[in-house]
Amino acid sequence: MVDNCFIAKFVATHYIGSVAFFLYYYIPKGYMAEANLPKVTNDALEFQRYVWDFKAGLHQEWAIGAVANVLNKLGYNGQTNPNLVLACIPASTVAANHRRYHDFSGELCKRINVQDGFAHIKIVQEKAPKHISGVETEEVLSFDREFFAGKDVIVFDDVVTKGRSMLRFMRKLREVNARPVICCSLGMTLFPSQTFLNPINPYTAKPIFELMPAPYW
Repeated sequence: MVDNCFIAKFVATHYIGSVAFFLYYYIPKGYMAEANLPKVTNDALEFQRYVWDFKAGLHQEWAIGAVANVLNKLGYNGQTNPNLVLACIPASTVAANHRRYHDFSGELCKRINVQDGFAHIKIVQEKAPKHISGVETEEVLSFDREFFAGKDVIVFDDVVTKGRSMLRFMRKLREVNARPVICCSLGMTLFPSQTFLNPINPYTAKPIFELMPAPYW
């Protein structure tokens, strides 16, 4: 799935200053059943399946390799900055967070030679499922202030939709005197019914949709 020949082009065209990058557009599962929407490409379908596996803690090597490639290319590694820490935005429950990020964070940190922040962020209160609580809630996190103070932080999330979780997380880091320096994610959510365009996956330079019929084309 990861094709390194596109890395130079990716960095030149999809890296947004010192703010953020993502690798693929993510199509939510629910949209696949809508017959009137344009057909997605195999590249988009493959990424969707990889995201589901990633969230379950399975087959994460492709994600580790891809994120490490881009961060190393951009110079976000321990060789250029020994003060760097990787901090993954926690999943909604303790069990899901360990399954998704424990091994991923540790291995990615080895690849880019930065400090691992996984053990220094605790979920104090888990996020309540919306279908049970009836409202959108947030998990309550506790940061190891002594560990994070004065550190430069690479912020990671698996899939970003509106970016609100990432902004809240960055604010929490600043409260413990840490400095977010770059944000990255595997995917950016794309709702097919809300676009008239055919975006290109940044990391593979392949389109999201097959030839789109009217009115999408």
